[in-house]
Amino acid sequence: MKVKRLLIVPVVAAIVVVGGMATFGFGRYVPPNLPPPAPEKIPPPAYVLSTFTDIPQTRRGTLLVDEAHFNIYGEQEIAILLSRVAARGFGIQFVGDLNIPMGSDAAIKDRESQLEDKLRTADSFLVVLPWHEFTPRERELVRAFVQRGGRLVLVGDPTRRNTVNGVAQDFGIIFSDDYLYNVKEHEANFRYIYLRDFAPHEITKGLKSVVFYVASSITPESGGLMLTDTNTFSSTREHTGRFSPLVQAAGGKVIALSDVTFMGAPYNAIADNDRLMSNIADFLTISERKFNLSEFPNFFGAQVDVIAGGDEVLPSAQSLLGLIASRERTAELKERETYLSETVFVGLWENVRQVDQYLSSAGIRIDQTITTPSGSGTRREGTALVFLHENQGRHILIILGDTADVVKEVVARLRNGEFRRGLVSDNLGIYPIVEPAPQRPAVRVTPGSNERGLK
Repeated sequence: MKVKRLLIVPVVAAIVVVGGMATFGFGRYVPPNLPPPAPEKIPPPAYVLSTFTDIPQTRRGTLLVDEAHFNIYGEQEIAILLSRVAARGFGIQFVGDLNIPMGSDAAIKDRESQLEDKLRTADSFLVVLPWHEFTPRERELVRAFVQRGGRLVLVGDPTRRNTVNGVAQDFGIIFSDDYLYNVKEHEANFRYIYLRDFAPHEITKGLKSVVFYVASSITPESGGLMLTDTNTFSSTREHTGRFSPLVQAAGGKVIALSDVTFMGAPYNAIADNDRLMSNIADFLTISERKFNLSEFPNFFGAQVDVIAGGDEVLPSAQSLLGLIASRERTAELKERETYLSETVFVGLWENVRQVDQYLSSAGIRIDQTITTPSGSGTRREGTALVFLHENQGRHILIILGDTADVVKEVVARLRNGEFRRGLVSDNLGIYPIVEPAPQRPAVRVTPGSNERGLK
């Protein structure tokens, strides 16, 4: 019985195979005789490649890029934008790359300190997809930076969890938790939306059509610089609308956009995306930044004259040359003021007449005391003053002190940053510097004498 059962299996299999061959026939597949394809009849893709050529204008300044908040983007995604910024003559600095564990209190304090220091030299700030929250202190620093004319670009992306809203909300901006889509017209995918309605702004100059890839809406729409058409939906709303994935705030000094993909190759070459990249680079490099005394020497232009009021302070004037000169700035000793170049004057109280016009215009009076606009008086003895005057974009830095040693000490504080502790306003610092008391000559005590040397 067992042998008969074993024979049944191959017999059934043979019947199935023979039956299949009888039903479907024998032989191999022979393809039909079709005409060769005609490439000229194949329709082109829906997207149009950009033919834009970037023609940068050389400017001077610094872009600061945030890397201190575990930002979740790849270097290649913003490489084109950074190259456009560099082509315009701007230097690029990064804040971050800390060697302390990121979540520790020490790391947070170091991050805050580094951001404060870096923003002093920056004209613009780029924040892309931060993972860690900006602390209240960091947000305060960013707000103050924008208030002094700094430009800020915030970049979000609905497909990557980020905390960019922590900074954005300080300027009345909210990145929505949605994505925009259009099933009627799109670039290969319903989430690849076209944008053709632009508000007048330097960011939208020359644009006719832009493609964003997986963008979210940003509120308020009143600040929108790009608006979707009426066939575009939000994933969190049941109706079509006029959504904006790119808005401006703070009088045009802050730009927020909700797509990072369009910045990288090959997406930057679609439609007018490449022109938009250059417009963003222009926005970041047209500086309206106002620097105050705490940001010494970044308020100076390309040429600075240093004038010594007398031979006693000449060594301090020479030290200032090294503090001021940089890759983008030259500093030279001069005998007198030219009224054209940026100027530093270094002297003693007896030289005050040479710069009194600048001091008196700010309500500062020097006699036996130093009187400031607040009405408070400080004694002159052992004290130094540092004052920054600005007139139609020209900066005059005045450093006066009681003695050459007092002036030397305040220049040393300018070097190490300690001068910021003595600021009494944005552009004035007063520094009571205690000179070492003269040493009393040693009294030789002989046997039989008292401490006064008397027998």
